[in-house]
Amino acid sequence: GCTYNLHGGYRTQDGLLSTKMRAISWLKAEITTRVKDLLKLSNSSLPFTLDGWGQVLSKGQGQDVHVHPQSMYAGK
Repeated sequence: GCTYNLHGGYRTQDGLLSTKMRAISWLKAEITTRVKDLLKLSNSSLPFTLDGWGQVLSKGQGQDVHVHPQSMYAGK
């Protein structure tokens, strides 16, 4: 996986939330539920998609603070 912004450790490939593991399926369902709840509270019906990856870090390793501009709604 990519090591962008990482100081030690590693990042998995994209698509982690599509993994057919019970824990990952549960996590994706929880995230989906929470996003839908937030959209409902804001009276919004914006479409959304989920993708994800994992970071595997040991004590003392980390990642720089950064922004994912592609995750912002482009139709502002």
